[in-house]
Amino acid sequence: MSSTALQPRPVETRSVQVNGIGMHVVSTGSGPALTFIHGLGWDHRMWLPALERYSGRYRVFAGDSRGHGQSEKPDGPYTMAQFADDWMAALESVSALPGCIVGLSQGGMVAQAIAIAAPHLVKALVLVSTTCREDPETSANMAARLDGMRKAGARAAAEVAAKSIFSQGFRAANPDYLAAFIAARTAQPQEPLISAMAALKDFDYAAGLEQLDIPTLVIAGSEDALTPPAAVREVAAHIPNAQLIELPGAGHIISEEQPAGPDHRGHHDPLPAAAHAPDRRDRRVQRDRRLSARQDRTPEPARRFRRLIFTLPGHRHDHDRRSPRSSQGLATHPHPAG
Repeated sequence: MSSTALQPRPVETRSVQVNGIGMHVVSTGSGPALTFIHGLGWDHRMWLPALERYSGRYRVFAGDSRGHGQSEKPDGPYTMAQFADDWMAALESVSALPGCIVGLSQGGMVAQAIAIAAPHLVKALVLVSTTCREDPETSANMAARLDGMRKAGARAAAEVAAKSIFSQGFRAANPDYLAAFIAARTAQPQEPLISAMAALKDFDYAAGLEQLDIPTLVIAGSEDALTPPAAVREVAAHIPNAQLIELPGAGHIISEEQPAGPDHRGHHDPLPAAAHAPDRRDRRVQRDRRLSARQDRTPEPARRFRRLIFTLPGHRHDHDRRSPRSSQGLATHPHPAG
């Protein structure tokens, strides 16, 4: 392969006007649309390795939610409906729909809301470390973080966040990473983050998920303190025919903690065939397809989904053994929240 072929593709950046704010969106590549939505306190930079990796086969998109990264940061309050409306408008504006959506944590909640509102525009879903409605444990965690921000300051809240989103084993094994995370989290503008955290209440997507007919993978970490496995399992339980993977020992930010993943063989197309299929709007056809799939199940869609999620930032194949905290980790792009 020539050195020219190895050069990264240029990333296009733009500010899209949605709901009265400028929302930062990046894109690269060509092919079917594939969008990555970040979690609370992170931004599009967490997906830059994924953009580079998939740009040869897909038109890949990422962006910054309101209050995050390079998007505008209006005064709160923010709501989950507002985040979803922003993303829907932005993705339509840049022609990222119809397509596949990968959402992590709060980004997974946004992905669910988009799929429920416009199922004909979402060809496949990957939902990671996320919930489908307000969860008591998640709410208690967010309340503690908000209380810490207001009473003890940003650093105390950053320390609580680190305990919430990384497993105990990962924290013990990576003290330098944790120190960088806490420093970056402390330096982040606090008011927009508070508004985004406060949005994690009064939402319930369960009933809407039950109406979906979209190929979906749901991934949980067994040591996730922020979105406990039971809450993530509930997401899968509400989506017809959803695939569920639970990773032993993984915390909330799975892509950082388990870079190899359970299946890192080969470099095949990571999306199921449905991601490339025409819109499926005839409900009778969808029903017949579900019945046929039940009679002749194959694990291939699950394998392809695994290849997608475990080549997210920090996920590398055997021939690339760089530390997940090296040039693509916090040392270069510290993302301060979960």
